[in-house]
Amino acid sequence: MGENRPERPPRRFGGQRYQPLRSAGLLVEVVRTLTTSPSQAQKELVKEKLEKDYAATKEVVDHLVDVQHEDVATALQSFRRVSTDVQTARERIKMIKNNLSSCQLLLRCKRDELKKLWLESAELKYVVRLLEQL
Repeated sequence: MGENRPERPPRRFGGQRYQPLRSAGLLVEVVRTLTTSPSQAQKELVKEKLEKDYAATKEVVDHLVDVQHEDVATALQSFRRVSTDVQTARERIKMIKNNLSSCQLLLRCKRDELKKLWLESAELKYVVRLLEQL
């Protein structure tokens, strides 16, 4: 099982990590510029910069998806296999529990039957002793 383990992919974009605080601050700045700027030219510049950044981010995300597609597909396939194995194991466990319950019930019946036979044997021994005394 250790030989089928996937290798960890190398980090290709170490410097381009998502920074939520910077992104949130940037968004607030864009909204502030668009709402407070009196000139249409300034608004257009901000809009163009935003579209340019969006396109660059889209390219990076698309590239990362393309690079990691095979690894993601392998991971999904492994997950499906493990999920199927777990489901099969659960079904087998359920079947084993049911079988054990029925065995337990049969053993109780046998125990009761053995107890009854033992009592009958004890009674017969007592009757034999009484007959021997006569």
